[in-house]
Amino acid sequence: MNPPFGAQKSNIYADRSFIEKAFEKANVIYSLHLTKTVPFIEKMVSSLKGNIDFTKNYKFPIKYSQSFHTKKVVFYEVALLRILTKIN
Repeated sequence: MNPPFGAQKSNIYADRSFIEKAFEKANVIYSLHLTKTVPFIEKMVSSLKGNIDFTKNYKFPIKYSQSFHTKKVVFYEVALLRILTKIN
């Protein structure tokens, strides 16, 4: 699970916080990220001595559910990552 791709201003570093905490707790992490942020995530995972061993790209729909949404549905390019932590 990942917060909404670390994209909102109020949680701009959500991706980083999520991954750092997950590294403390799990051997394997599954997380969704905006495709354009994957290079950052790869660097971060590497710096934590982890490894991304699987990636699958999706068009991920987000339906209107928040007051700031302006369209019925928006599709985002996302990548599902399987991350192996240093524990492995």
